[in-house]
Amino acid sequence: MPLESKRSIERAEIFQLPPVLILAFIREHQLLDRVQEMLDFGIEHLYISMDGPRNTRDKEIQTKILTELQKYESKFKSFKVRHPENNLGLKTAIPVGIDWFFQDNEFGIIIEDDIQLSEKFLEFAVS
Repeated sequence: MPLESKRSIERAEIFQLPPVLILAFIREHQLLDRVQEMLDFGIEHLYISMDGPRNTRDKEIQTKILTELQKYESKFKSFKVRHPENNLGLKTAIPVGIDWFFQDNEFGIIIEDDIQLSEKFLEFAVS
């Protein structure tokens, strides 16, 4: 078993990691990096809320992102993606995404796709 995977299992046995919501839009590489980090950290319940596309270019990028995200579905206990057809704008999309997350969860960690967490932060968050 790789060392990273072993550490994730050990951490999960010590404390229960909270569910995580990632707020995203069209930053493909940053979002996929965050998803992989959550997997490496041992997060079991991952939610992703994306605002809908503003134009054809955004739609193409988001289609590619959604295809890549499908590869992660089976790697988490729960993996949910919210993706409306139309762009809501920041003022609406963020609170709607947070409300969606809290329909399933009483607590959790909420980040944007350009925020990189550390293991120390997760330990702090659950202590």
